[in-house]
Amino acid sequence: MTEFNEFISVMDLFYLPLVGSKFTWSNATGDSMSRLNRFLTIEGLIEKWSINGQFMGNKVISDHCPVMIGASHLDWGPKTFKFFSMWIGHPNFLPLVEET
Repeated sequence: MTEFNEFISVMDLFYLPLVGSKFTWSNATGDSMSRLNRFLTIEGLIEKWSINGQFMGNKVISDHCPVMIGASHLDWGPKTFKFFSMWIGHPNFLPLVEET
């Protein structure tokens, strides 16, 4: 644990704040809770992606809550066009292409 903490310090990493709850895990009865899941990041990434924190989802399958990073203004660039060859076999495909 000491070596991991030293690594965090040397790499200048820090934990993003968790919005909405203090804990990411709880047992079935809810009498034992812990914050097990965390994101480590660097300050430059926070600024570049406009990250505004970690957000917890609801437990669905596991006893862990999913944790997501929230970014307010992230530009992923243009979306790529995808073509699936199965479309050619559809009876309306060629008429739609010709019409368009």
